[in-house]
Formats: sequence, C-alpha cells, structure tokens
Amino acid sequence: MLIFASTEQQRECIICMDNPRNSVLIPCGHLGVCMECAQELQRTTKMCPVCRNKITQVNQVFDS
Repeated sequence: MLIFASTEQQRECIICMDNPRNSVLIPCGHLGVCMECAQELQRTTKMCPVCRNKITQVNQVFDS
C-alpha cells in the first residue's frame, strides 16, 4: 500500500519538521531543509541529509 504525504508535509523541513523547506544545498541541489537547519548542517556535519554529499554552499529559495 502506498502512502502519500500531504502537501503541507511535503513542504516542511525534513530535519526540524517545523519550518518550510527554503534552502538548496550545493552542489547536490537537494531542497529538503529550512535555512536554519541548512546553516547548522553547514557548520557541523557539512553533509546533505539526503545523499550525504559534502555541502559547500547553502542558497535560500524564495517563493515568487
């Protein structure tokens, strides 16, 4: 049986599960975390939580 996440769940940070996903991890391009969690990852593990690639940069994404 397939279970699909709600639209709201698809937009929340996969780490804190509170804030919206609004940052892209470079170079892998994963968009799964909020800016606060992305900055913490960049300071600590320096690894993408999705693919475990090294994070070299974090870019914030804005809705238009």
